[in-house]
Amino acid sequence: MKKKLLSLVMALLLSLSLLPLSALAAGMPFTDVPTGQWYYNDVKQAVESGLINGKTATTYCPNDNLTYAEAVKLAACMHQKYTTGSVTLQNGSPWYQSYVDYAKANKIITKDYSWNTKATRAGYMEIFASALPAKALAAKNTVNDGSIPDVPMTHPQAAAIYKLYRAGILQGSDSQHSCKPYDNIKRSEVAAILTRMMDSSKRLSFSMTDTAAQASLTALRQSMAGTSAVFAAAYLGNVGEPLEGSMAQWLQKNCPQMVKDYPFLTEIPASRVVGGDFGDVYCVVPLDGSASVTVSPVIEQEYGDWDIGSPLYQSKTGEPILVLCNKGESVPDTQVNVTTSKTGLVTWYPLLDDGLVSVASMDNGTPLMKDFSNYDELYENLVLDLLHYGWAWPGSNTLKDTSWYFEWYDMDYEAMECHFLELRAGGQAELCWRYDEDTGFQGYEEYYLGQWSLVYDGEMTCLKLDLTGADSRVIQDQYPVLVGYEGLLVGVGAKKTRLPFQSQPYILTVLERSYG
Repeated sequence: MKKKLLSLVMALLLSLSLLPLSALAAGMPFTDVPTGQWYYNDVKQAVESGLINGKTATTYCPNDNLTYAEAVKLAACMHQKYTTGSVTLQNGSPWYQSYVDYAKANKIITKDYSWNTKATRAGYMEIFASALPAKALAAKNTVNDGSIPDVPMTHPQAAAIYKLYRAGILQGSDSQHSCKPYDNIKRSEVAAILTRMMDSSKRLSFSMTDTAAQASLTALRQSMAGTSAVFAAAYLGNVGEPLEGSMAQWLQKNCPQMVKDYPFLTEIPASRVVGGDFGDVYCVVPLDGSASVTVSPVIEQEYGDWDIGSPLYQSKTGEPILVLCNKGESVPDTQVNVTTSKTGLVTWYPLLDDGLVSVASMDNGTPLMKDFSNYDELYENLVLDLLHYGWAWPGSNTLKDTSWYFEWYDMDYEAMECHFLELRAGGQAELCWRYDEDTGFQGYEEYYLGQWSLVYDGEMTCLKLDLTGADSRVIQDQYPVLVGYEGLLVGVGAKKTRLPFQSQPYILTVLERSYG
């Protein structure tokens, strides 16, 4: 079979060369194929076997691109030679039409391409993956679904690309086995691919079983498949002072659960840590490797205007990045642009809104971003950090016979909401709120009565509430609390039960003391 495969393609690429084989019989006269290049041996074997020739007497032009028309001709001729032993196909009108018709009739292709445009790597692979029968492209490598970093299984050419990887025809363009599916295909790559397809001894052996880091990245990207999201982002915390040590060390210390869930975070190299060495830390993960990402500073101008500065970072291959931003009073101070074929340009400003990451969205509210922040871990770290800034756990008698209030303006009703929390010495608690009396609203909107106590959950002192409302609604949860000069800070309930004055599930609310 190997002899047959080697002999069947002697004339396949003659249509792509400008010289007869006799001109090259003596050897490799190409000045643009130095012996040190990775593709030297592939070009040499392809030329000696009649697979491909140079474009001039002394140039091979390894960086020239092929068109889809040329790619389909190669595939059609290869298939015909393999199945019949000879190539009888001739040019049609236009010249490539006979090869297109043959390829469709033999199920090498099922659609038309823009025939005169340059073929992408994914497009070329899609055509060639069907040029030979399955037995001629049997798998020899373990390449798990989703393990090619820039080819998720949702990619339209994923099946063809993974088939060629598994057969040893391809192994990627870097140490991560990236495919770069939207790049054009070069003559150097054509020589390598054809040589490996025709000579099984030249096929590559490797394994792409996922590391934990790659598996977590793949899983995150797959979680966005079928949704409107084109990238994922997470808030990881704040580096308050210039970073000492590596970003990976900071993440392991401050975000242990996130690192456990998403170990790829600690493998993001320093070259993809954008924005300096302090500030709020965000991770941005494009949907796949075809995305372009640009990170730029937002520069505040006079009279409240702002402008976008020169890019801090640019990439066309969609790698995960870490962004440090929002270092001063001007917030946000960073713009992230993600461009994909799915939605075009999406602009996002990393920012927390009421304790949650602001989400990029369409005008109609459709989210274009997946928030994968671990708010439980973030919140716990924040509460504990406040102990260093004048806040303290309340003692057993600190909250007895105290009353606290919180006010905020309700934009929908255009009225001030007034919230009250009373904690009496006997353990009775009262929680209620109403609109400001000047608005004309009468009575309490919600009123709860029940019991309170302080409990320790092993790490934090919590206010335990067991309250029942007038309409039989109940609040049964325990909330971390701190006391300080500013008042009573109430955190997120263990069961995520929100109190009426907590507008978001993850937010710290400070109530002011009214008496006690």
